[in-house]
Amino acid sequence: MTYPSKDIQARWQAIEGIAGGILTHVGKEFTATPNIHIQTDIAAVGSLSGLMILQETVQNLREYAMTPSKPGNVLLSEVYEGQNDVFRFVTGMALGHHIKWDSAADGKISTSNQPLFTCEVMTKKLASLFYAFCKKYKLEREYYKFAAAMAGFIVVDVGTEKKLVDPIVAKNILFYYVVAGSKTIPYPEALW
Repeated sequence: MTYPSKDIQARWQAIEGIAGGILTHVGKEFTATPNIHIQTDIAAVGSLSGLMILQETVQNLREYAMTPSKPGNVLLSEVYEGQNDVFRFVTGMALGHHIKWDSAADGKISTSNQPLFTCEVMTKKLASLFYAFCKKYKLEREYYKFAAAMAGFIVVDVGTEKKLVDPIVAKNILFYYVVAGSKTIPYPEALW
């Protein structure tokens, strides 16, 4: 589903409030490290956006998540459309902020830029907090993915501005983890 910009704009304040709220829960406290690990922060909110896409797409996701030893396994489903909605949303914000992303970037993430946690662990750590913010702002579920994606964009924007991460690397991490989150079976407590 492609979302008309007026639908996103009508929810902009809620999306922005949720993104800002969840960002108070990433950083040093999230990684339990003495320094910021910006790659993990980007991957975490990207994974969260992907999880929202997965939940919209897979109706019996709880069954998969409840099966012993399933969290972390990959689930193939038709998530392409949801991913593209998020990618267009983030790319639109990047254009508005004049972030230069090479469209020819290969999407690879070097070992030195890998997050500290797996996709399913990151969503487990953030999901309940994220849902609380979504409830507070009364955002409809179909727009949750955009709130998480906005949080990802904000981390990318701040991280590149402060020269904590290269903009292409940051984009690769964000987009990779949106995809990973949309295909990784979560822990049951990460579900809405």
